[in-house]
Amino acid sequence: MNVFGMVTTRHSHEYTAHALASFFQNTGLGPDDQFLLIDNDGTLDRSLTAGYPHVQTITNPSPQGFAANVNQVMGHARDRGADLIFLNNDLIFTSGWLAPLRVHLPVVLSPISNFQMPYRSPDWECGPFLDLADYLGNQEAFRQIVRSHRASVRGYWPALVVPFFCIKIPYAVYTAVGSLDEAFGLGGGEDFDYCLRCHLAGFKVQFALDAYVLHFMGKSTWRCAETLPEQQAHEAAYLTVFGDKWGRRLRDVVCLGLRGSIPGDTGLRNELARGNFREVIEGLLGKDKSDNDPRSPVLVPTFAAPSKS
Repeated sequence: MNVFGMVTTRHSHEYTAHALASFFQNTGLGPDDQFLLIDNDGTLDRSLTAGYPHVQTITNPSPQGFAANVNQVMGHARDRGADLIFLNNDLIFTSGWLAPLRVHLPVVLSPISNFQMPYRSPDWECGPFLDLADYLGNQEAFRQIVRSHRASVRGYWPALVVPFFCIKIPYAVYTAVGSLDEAFGLGGGEDFDYCLRCHLAGFKVQFALDAYVLHFMGKSTWRCAETLPEQQAHEAAYLTVFGDKWGRRLRDVVCLGLRGSIPGDTGLRNELARGNFREVIEGLLGKDKSDNDPRSPVLVPTFAAPSKS
């Protein structure tokens, strides 16, 4: 059983229409599955959902951040004993995208998108940063790219972190790890934070390589709704929260992609290459702690109890 969640806003409603259309065209829902569409800022045109009887709408009394919205849907999933699949609204879903995520394992799973694996065909470039206008009129070229991708790529790719643009969190995982940390505010960092927490709790995080979706990226935040100063303030805020919680090295490695923050003489680079992510996390936490006091043990963050929202 799955509970699907999606959030729409005034800034991204045009993308929501295409996300819903492609989702219901390409996704077979089970009889007990549930689809929740969160109207985050009270601007949803109800005609958008008129043709989708499976959609249940939730209107937030005031706009909530990404983590709070995920936790809201997670609460519904928990009540039903269901797996959570949280979806951005700036996505185009493809035929068979959900099948690789249906494995009954306690693993956090994400599809692959054009950001992780961009493609170029003779007719169209499926690059990492696209707008809706870049896609419309090129649907067949995109379908050909997806077919080619699936013919050449299979299986699951272990990851230290995955972005939560389209994420499956099984019931067994979130009941053990808890809710997303809402201290990150509007959005940014809470997905990587959750991945680290999963590794420390003994759960794997992976990309499902043959589940390919199109992601327009940032259509309710930095590529649409935020000015440059707002974007800079937003990024600085979540990086500060992440660094305060996990230390400088993990912040640099996870959020900024600075693999040079992994000490070269500790063997952690080899552990990262082997996919031994818990050892990498604990090692970097310990290194940050030992910078201040060489006698200190490994520092492992503590977390609040799961939200009941």
